[in-house]
Amino acid sequence: MEYNFEEKENWHVVLNISFTNEEFLTEYKRVLQELKNEVKMDGFRPGKVPENLIESKYKAQIEEETEEKLIQKGFLNVLKEKEFHILSRPVVSKVEKGIEKINFIVEFDVYPQIEIKNYEKITIDLKKKEVDDDMIQNNIKLLKNLYAKVEDKDGEIELGDIAIVDMSFKDEDGKEIEDLSYKDFSIELTEGEILPIFIENLKGKKKGDKVVFDYQYPDDYQDEGLRGKKVNIEIHIKEVKRKSVEKDDEVFAKNFGFENFQSLKDITRKRLENDINREYDFEKEEKVIDYIIKENPFEPPKSLVQMHLESIINSLKNSGRNEFDNDEKLKELYLNYAVWRAKREIILTRISVQENIKATEEEIEEEIKKIKQHPDSRVRQMAEDEGVREEIEKSIVYSKTMDFINNRVEIVQN
Repeated sequence: MEYNFEEKENWHVVLNISFTNEEFLTEYKRVLQELKNEVKMDGFRPGKVPENLIESKYKAQIEEETEEKLIQKGFLNVLKEKEFHILSRPVVSKVEKGIEKINFIVEFDVYPQIEIKNYEKITIDLKKKEVDDDMIQNNIKLLKNLYAKVEDKDGEIELGDIAIVDMSFKDEDGKEIEDLSYKDFSIELTEGEILPIFIENLKGKKKGDKVVFDYQYPDDYQDEGLRGKKVNIEIHIKEVKRKSVEKDDEVFAKNFGFENFQSLKDITRKRLENDINREYDFEKEEKVIDYIIKENPFEPPKSLVQMHLESIINSLKNSGRNEFDNDEKLKELYLNYAVWRAKREIILTRISVQENIKATEEEIEEEIKKIKQHPDSRVRQMAEDEGVREEIEKSIVYSKTMDFINNRVEIVQN
């Protein structure tokens, strides 16, 4: 067997493996013998069917299986010798049969074996938010609004009221936009929360009224379906409701089981601080990885990007945060983030190798112990899965590597 390979862009490898006709014939006879021991034909005892009869009936199958076994054997030998860290499923892209030998071309992606540099000192611009009284009061205000009593209302719609409506949109040609038709849609007239045009047209109206108006959506509007479009909007007001918000802070706090309003403020402050700390840690990691990416420009393997993209989409679907029914739209939306995650994985993996950062057996067992103690039996069963063990080890190594990197970070505020 002979082989050579070429590394293409984005860590894609094209491997050329060749076998002599003698090697092919040796494997061919081995496959033929295996088939001879298994095949059954009328008039012959098992294992006694003449080889020429077997070949006449199964020649194509024997050749195909011979090729598969040669490819597998050759590929495993190359992997053993070259120690490729394969990312994608190997694909046989071409088979060439010559007079003296047979060639197989196998293509696959490998994990980048690159050296990450310039992380000895990392400078990033980052400022941590501070929780103040305004943030606490606004958060409690939102909480009050969330738990406000909602009651039917007669009379005109005022700021703070809720209108239950049927709403339809038509394009400039007067054709109804089906994706933008809503039944029993709730509109709360709160300044800063909805477009002013809706407040202008609904304020002062009553149950049973119909409102029709034109509107040109801004070019930077968040909804792509409406961005920059001029539409005709028709709203039929079906119900009007008033929100009754508890104004007494002490009463509101006690209704929530707190001793007093100060206790509610204290727990709100602590929760906001925890949220800010998480946001700060996430932003810090993002800026640190961005710094290293800038210092070490490279393109990740397409298959690794695809793995991260599928993971992101599955996570969104499992959480119910699926903005689009079309998977292709989701892939387009999250492609750049998948590329960033793939680069982060490579950076952390390579730095962990360069700095000899590993997970100890005790650390892995401690995490497995936590899984075994989980109240959900389905989660507990995962503790025996070897794949889960590998993910735990990877997670520990990544965490320790980020700690290693963070010790070299200098934060400045410009």
